[in-house]
Amino acid sequence: MPETEWFLPHFPVVKPDRATTKVRVVFDGSAAFEGNSLNEESLPGPKLQSNVFDILVGFRQELVALIGDISQMYHQLLLLPEDRPLHRFLWRDLDQSKEPEVYEFLRFIFGGRYCPFCAQYTWQTHADTHKCQFPLAAVAVEKHCYMDDLMPSLPTMEEAKETRQQLSELGDKAGFHIRKWLSNRVEVLEDVPAIDQASVVD
Repeated sequence: MPETEWFLPHFPVVKPDRATTKVRVVFDGSAAFEGNSLNEESLPGPKLQSNVFDILVGFRQELVALIGDISQMYHQLLLLPEDRPLHRFLWRDLDQSKEPEVYEFLRFIFGGRYCPFCAQYTWQTHADTHKCQFPLAAVAVEKHCYMDDLMPSLPTMEEAKETRQQLSELGDKAGFHIRKWLSNRVEVLEDVPAIDQASVVD
């Protein structure tokens, strides 16, 4: 058993009207025990995402709009082995007669104070590393991305299609699958599987 361990309480957030992820389990990094919490003891890192006002203004500048969402972004990042004991939780599958079993996360959680910085740093570094291969995608990540949401706008349909293709390939190289694609020009999404396109209820 490690010298230091931390157990995270968890609860469901239910959104039955959503087309995807109707129930999300939130592990509460802010929950305190004896005056301490995981988030209080964690470093948040600097703010890396672009200003949302700048993103929205830029989104209105060009003719062809493009929106995408990185699926389960935090869960694509692996915790270091030495950090996993700080991300433990108890589980007994709703059976109150059972002794709870102890599990620990291998990946980042939703609700960790450090997650926004780590996720953005990974995503931006990945885009910068591959900017020669995916130049349009690299610009979109740098200037038109807020956390896991991408909102570039492009002057032509051809450039929008190429940007979307580059973003998809760039994301998949790092396990950041982009879905919920949306555009004001249906031609931009004609080669996108229906499961990866945004639905009206999202």
